[in-house]
Amino acid sequence: MTEKADELGENSTILFEAIKVIYNYNWNERPMRIPCYAEKAVYENESVWVIAFNRANGYIGGIGHFDLYFVSIPIIEAQYISGSNSSAILYHYGCR
Repeated sequence: MTEKADELGENSTILFEAIKVIYNYNWNERPMRIPCYAEKAVYENESVWVIAFNRANGYIGGIGHFDLYFVSIPIIEAQYISGSNSSAILYHYGCR
């Protein structure tokens, strides 16, 4: 995913940091998530990475559940530079 971001001229480091924030957000509640889609967008007037994850705990071992996160790019950039600890996840929707 980060290689594609680089190819498109995006900051792959910030995308990777956004993915790491999501993994640390609730790993124990929703383990084994697989990032499968990322798109840059604007959410409530803020630049975000919209990142979708499949979870490998669907019906009979299938990948049937998902999580969708909207992660603030400005907050991720601030955290990456200064080590700030504010929540970068602006929105989360998940199928249980």
